[in-house]
Amino acid sequence: MFHQTAKGTDCPVAHSKMADLTDAGRLINSYATVLVSALIIVTAISSPAIGQVINNQAAPANANSQILPVDANDQTLPVDANETPVVTQIVPEPEVVENQQGAAPRSNLPASAVEPGTRPVSEDDPFAPTGIQIGSLRLTTIVEQGIGYTTNRQNAAMGDGGAVSQTELDMTLRSEWSRHDLEIVGAGKYQTNFDSQIDPDPGAQIDARLRLDLIDGYEATIGGNYEFETESASSVNLSQTAINEPGVHTFGAFADLQRTGHRFGFTLRAGIERQLYENAKLSGGGVQSQADRNFTSHTVQARLSYDIDLAFSPFVQASYTNNTYDLMVDRNGQRRDSTSYELRGGIAVNLSEKLNGEISAGYLNRDYVDPGLAALSGFVIDANMNWSPQRDTNIGLTLASNVDGSTSADDSGAITYEGALMLTRRIRDNLQVSANLGISRTDYPGLGRLDTTYNAGLGFEHWLNRAMSITGDLSHEKFDSSDMGSSYDATTAILGIKFQR
Repeated sequence: MFHQTAKGTDCPVAHSKMADLTDAGRLINSYATVLVSALIIVTAISSPAIGQVINNQAAPANANSQILPVDANDQTLPVDANETPVVTQIVPEPEVVENQQGAAPRSNLPASAVEPGTRPVSEDDPFAPTGIQIGSLRLTTIVEQGIGYTTNRQNAAMGDGGAVSQTELDMTLRSEWSRHDLEIVGAGKYQTNFDSQIDPDPGAQIDARLRLDLIDGYEATIGGNYEFETESASSVNLSQTAINEPGVHTFGAFADLQRTGHRFGFTLRAGIERQLYENAKLSGGGVQSQADRNFTSHTVQARLSYDIDLAFSPFVQASYTNNTYDLMVDRNGQRRDSTSYELRGGIAVNLSEKLNGEISAGYLNRDYVDPGLAALSGFVIDANMNWSPQRDTNIGLTLASNVDGSTSADDSGAITYEGALMLTRRIRDNLQVSANLGISRTDYPGLGRLDTTYNAGLGFEHWLNRAMSITGDLSHEKFDSSDMGSSYDATTAILGIKFQR
């Protein structure tokens, strides 16, 4: 209808007005487009701060990039040439900012993969055993097998030489707890001769210790131990007709309370130990019981120390021991029950890895129940010191005093003094050499006998890798006795291979 009306209109003036309105609209539209474009260009040119922000968002940030000061009206302020401008550096987060290649460098890189069941170990010793992780415990094992030759397989007078085989096993289980500490150390050896007529020489030892951290520097420790060894054929406590080296079993337990980290510290300890002797085989046949040598020992000990800068700690120590034998009287009809008193003083040193350990000396007295046995008394000294004069070089000193019993009539026993000096040197990361010297001296006043043993040795260990090494040992032992026919010499050379984990 609209189109019909338009078509029906035939007015020249109307047509002219419609054409003028159309041309005016087109002109206004063109002017508006040009004006808007001009405003955008002028705004972009006159606002560098906006352009800077746009550039910072579009391009990767640079450590040298800066933002110029801008006033409240978004106008760039002039910078005085004599005034140091304030520069604000944009430091990108390393996890999200990409480099020029598009990769995202990270500062918190993940640790390298670790073989299941193991954990990284300190590289101070690149050939130390890595161990096996068992929960929060770490188990390290060492097995060594050696074959060699000895000039005295019996370690006795008139002993003969021959080839020997020696096997050693060491195991350590240690906790990795934030508090408290558990350690179980075991060692075993088995030496056999290539001659069925000579008995093998076995040995084993295990020690367990649990330390509990209490409060204010107090620690409580409980532990136990077991040791098996064979008695030397040259022992004065064996019958002269004995043809074997009977075994000796020693086991016990202890508990102590210790206070450390203060000027004045102390240690209170109580322990029990039991020693059992196996029967001796006799040359004429049969066996000899050694039950009269079995005994139980109870010990209480107290130590008081004073820390000097926590590096030197002088101390005094007193102990009391009671020995009770299983049998009322021994093979000679004498009572061996006894009580011992010991008082000593010493100093503990802790100068990091350079020098650490302790040394003490004192006096011991042992009284026997049997009036026919004289009191056994004498000077005692003990030490365990480690000194490192330079890196990869260690020198160890050990001193020990032990009270030995006796099975001879009217003989109270003897005090044995032992000393050893050990030197180890790491020539290369995978090569270590060692040398040692030792001496042991036992005086039996009731028998008028004096025994002295000298030891010397050289050794090396060459690691092929972290799990295997080649070892070698050369040792010499000389036993001198005032008892005619008891002295002997023995030289032994062993070459072995060691496996560790």
